[in-house]
Amino acid sequence: MSSGITVGIPVGPRPGHRAWLGEAIISCQRQTLLPDEIVLVVDETSEGLPEFTDTPPCRVWVAPWKLGAANGFNHAVGLARTPYVFLLASDDTLDPYCLELCKEEIGRANDPNSALVWVGVRYMDSGETQELPCGAMMVAKALWERIGGYPLECIFGAPDHVLFSCLLHKGREYGIDIRGVSRPLYNYRTHEDTEAFHRGQWHWIMGQVRDTLTQLWEPRW
Repeated sequence: MSSGITVGIPVGPRPGHRAWLGEAIISCQRQTLLPDEIVLVVDETSEGLPEFTDTPPCRVWVAPWKLGAANGFNHAVGLARTPYVFLLASDDTLDPYCLELCKEEIGRANDPNSALVWVGVRYMDSGETQELPCGAMMVAKALWERIGGYPLECIFGAPDHVLFSCLLHKGREYGIDIRGVSRPLYNYRTHEDTEAFHRGQWHWIMGQVRDTLTQLWEPRW
């Protein structure tokens, strides 16, 4: 039976984008509610991908140049053949009940096509957890198409931080249903090749972008 879920994974060109990709995919294949597909949006080249990415449920789309994380996630949603997409970084993993609980929660929305569900995060190195809206989330493809996904202004980094600032400020007036599963179901890997580490010098610009876009943001329809 179809779950109606795609897991979208951007795969960047740096070693840290690919070193743990196999673990990310295996965590998807061990879900209590299996995804219909795992879409890998790969920057520049498919060299160095695990061999099993050539077989279903994995589907590889190679971008002709570097997209970056935000655009990679947007492309994954656009390529998805299902109504819902879970956004997973290539160096992180999901707990086995993640997709099942997200699907249950999104089903509680008055309009599932206008909903997204974020989940709690566990940091692999420390075991600490966080229960805040973030990029560990399942989105309705229809919603992503409606709002244009991560804004182009997120090119500097921290796209989830910027987008949630906009949605929490204005989302309700546009009928966007932000829902959460506070249980830690997403495992975040801390290492020196993460986007957060590489883009540290841009944090002050990210703050300006967030504040400006929060005031100006509107769905694109």
